[in-house]
Amino acid sequence: MRFKRLAIMGLVCLNLVLLAGLVILSYDLPEALAQQRGGGKYAVVTAQYTGGSDALYVLHTQKKVLLAIIPAQNQSGRIGSITTRDVSGDLGQ
Repeated sequence: MRFKRLAIMGLVCLNLVLLAGLVILSYDLPEALAQQRGGGKYAVVTAQYTGGSDALYVLHTQKKVLLAIIPAQNQSGRIGSITTRDVSGDLGQ
């Protein structure tokens, strides 16, 4: 009886591990496209942000400043907001 209970517990644990692996492997990360310009001083990336639109991110690699350009939500083609962030602490320098 004890062996049967241990076997069932082992199979339940195995199923949970397999299910977790399936969930992890089926998750796709959003695609980000990047290019470097200006002799490596700038990295330009477009990626989706939480609003569902694409945003343009410009990283000045020497000054360690990230510029985010986010379009307006009303599809007018205008810039909704521009924000900057000092990433020197994020890069560990």
